[in-house]
Amino acid sequence: MSASRRVYGLDILRSVAILTVVYGHGVFIFETHINKVLYNFFALDGVTLFFVLSGFLIGGILLKTIEEKSFTVKELFHFWIRRWWRTLPNYFFVLTILITYFFLQNIPLPPLSVLSKYFFFSQNFHSVHPTFFPEVWSLAVEEWFYLVVPLLFYFSLRFFKHERKVIFLFWILGIIVLVNLYKIYRIQVYNINDFLSWGNIIAKQVLTRLDSIMIGVLGAYMFMYHQKPWNTYKTQLFYAGIVLILYPQIHQIVFPNDSIFRNYFSLLSISFGTLFLLPQLSSIHTSKGKIYQFFTHISAISYSLYLVHFTIVQWILLPLVMKQLPFIFSQNVHILVQYSLYWIFSLVLSYILYRFFEKPVLNIREKVFS
Repeated sequence: MSASRRVYGLDILRSVAILTVVYGHGVFIFETHINKVLYNFFALDGVTLFFVLSGFLIGGILLKTIEEKSFTVKELFHFWIRRWWRTLPNYFFVLTILITYFFLQNIPLPPLSVLSKYFFFSQNFHSVHPTFFPEVWSLAVEEWFYLVVPLLFYFSLRFFKHERKVIFLFWILGIIVLVNLYKIYRIQVYNINDFLSWGNIIAKQVLTRLDSIMIGVLGAYMFMYHQKPWNTYKTQLFYAGIVLILYPQIHQIVFPNDSIFRNYFSLLSISFGTLFLLPQLSSIHTSKGKIYQFFTHISAISYSLYLVHFTIVQWILLPLVMKQLPFIFSQNVHILVQYSLYWIFSLVLSYILYRFFEKPVLNIREKVFS
């Protein structure tokens, strides 16, 4: 998004989302040296924030395209091309680097039958994500959303051309309801009662997470067709959203063994909480000063930061660097140095990837597929 078209409030949300993801993954560096309960309290579910924001932005583009144009096959493919030109080059570039590195270092890769799924985002469609490049489970959810939802809108509009608002709402609410019914089914079948199982089977699979993105699309629908309540209650909704986002963190501390809330309500609480932030945040179009520059910069590099911070920095680069540093400090100081380098390397590498690869690719997209 060009500087002139950026919405500062949404940049803030995107920045908070990626920073909490990086912060959350940082716990693995010194999890034996800190109070994990306290640390994790500040580790908000940044991925769910991303999902809802993505649904709001991309859903808005999709709804606007359908409203303004006939949404022919040409428009459908134009939507896909722009979306995939935005996400795939960066992803495949980093994926290729990782596969090459693992191969050259004789580090075991997943079997070819599993590795090939990474090229079609099917590695966690309805199964546990492999341990290789684990952070991209969420990108698979996004990519299936880009593919499936426009197709549903397209074919529905072939039969009900003049019922666009009804079709939009039908699929938005329908997918939210169906996904949550499927979650309930899986929770019962797998008898999920611990955090790890919940994460693997519910929180990190495509078929169980599309509802968060569709809640963002619901926001786009409200923004387009119901501007009055969207703007009238934005302050009240904002504070309610903060409560809904923070409540799962508080609940986990107060009721650490309550698997019922975690299984059935925590993701919905964060998703709807993020939705409630959007009326207020989407109305903040610009600002100035160092804080503004910080959030717009982090927002710009957020996708690259997402791709490099965990496997490349924390799993590969950081151990290599730490081996070269003399162990002259206490263990606690050594861990702090490692944690600091984790943030520095992540931010620097993501900027390099953004500046010299992602941004040039996006510039080509704007010239060719505007």
